[in-house]
Amino acid sequence: MSKTVEDYIEKNPAKQVSNQGDGRDLKTGQFKPGHSGNPNGRPPAGETIVDKFRAHPKGDDVINNIIEIAATLGSGKDHRDALSCAKLVIDRLVPSLKSSTIEVSTEDKGYVVLPPQSAPPMEDE
Repeated sequence: MSKTVEDYIEKNPAKQVSNQGDGRDLKTGQFKPGHSGNPNGRPPAGETIVDKFRAHPKGDDVINNIIEIAATLGSGKDHRDALSCAKLVIDRLVPSLKSSTIEVSTEDKGYVVLPPQSAPPMEDE
């Protein structure tokens, strides 16, 4: 008569810990309380590309060049990448607008009166 682990567990219903020393329950395979599958925890994260860019000595020069190129937009001598650089600068300076719901009470009149729209100021050309 051969004895297997399953036979032993059937005869001894109390939870048994495996002999590998990993703290697992033989019946369910789960870790018993106080034991972990990763005792040292998560390893520290490496340096990200953002960290490398921020630490690079020429990072400030790149940002200044983008701003200078964007500043040529609208002058007589536009840089060929002026529009792209201006978009980069504007996207970081002005937050994107998000839609929102406006609730208006129209209890008595049945219509809504909005204030008149004014045209944006025009620059002198």
